[in-house]
Amino acid sequence: MIDVMTQRPFDVRYGEGIAGSLRVPVDQLDEIQRVLDQNGFRYWVSEYRYSMKGGPEWTRIEFSHSVDPKAVQSALDQAN
Repeated sequence: MIDVMTQRPFDVRYGEGIAGSLRVPVDQLDEIQRVLDQNGFRYWVSEYRYSMKGGPEWTRIEFSHSVDPKAVQSALDQAN
């Protein structure tokens, strides 16, 4: 799946002590949540919306510690 803001595939961020997170354009939030829900991933959406210099709004999705970020990345990569 392609991020409409960057025109690149979505990139799940994770590391030591971080369960995983994803920056998502608000316009694609429903689509991303559909993929996550279909795959049974546990997550929550930040209540905050951000915008740089009046540009498109984006938010963050944070994943539960039980979620494998590589599995999320794979599901997003395979989604149309």
